[in-house]
Amino acid sequence: MKKTIVAILMVLLCAFAYSASAQVAVSGMGFHPASPKLVIVYDDSNANTFDIINGQGNVVYSGTLNAPRDSGGNTVSCQGGQQCKVGDFSGFGTTGSYYIRTSAGNSPTFTISNSVFSDAANNAMEFFQAALQQNSAYHRDLHKAQNPPFKMM
Repeated sequence: MKKTIVAILMVLLCAFAYSASAQVAVSGMGFHPASPKLVIVYDDSNANTFDIINGQGNVVYSGTLNAPRDSGGNTVSCQGGQQCKVGDFSGFGTTGSYYIRTSAGNSPTFTISNSVFSDAANNAMEFFQAALQQNSAYHRDLHKAQNPPFKMM
């Protein structure tokens, strides 16, 4: 009984700790220097600014976080009605590795690179090659679990 209560308390503590922290989201693929660049902070805190931090820990760009807006300029909520703020750093295009710091938390590390999409094209081609070879030794179990069997070609 005592172990059960401790386990329940640990689960509740972990759930509370997770829900209390913000998520600072950037593109996991990275950004091209000339592309639009956004950060989204999923949080209902008073975070109003963000800083881009380089590998040496220096602030290289600062910006503001604003309420998200639709194409008509109306304030909207983020996915699933979550509270969030959006920051635009499209004007920053220096290549390198960075992370974004806000008062609500930090983003994962991301890169700004002229070749940021090179790996994406290779990964997409590998995916389609695997789909074409679905019953080969290369990727024999791609659709094995489908019932009825899924035939791509």
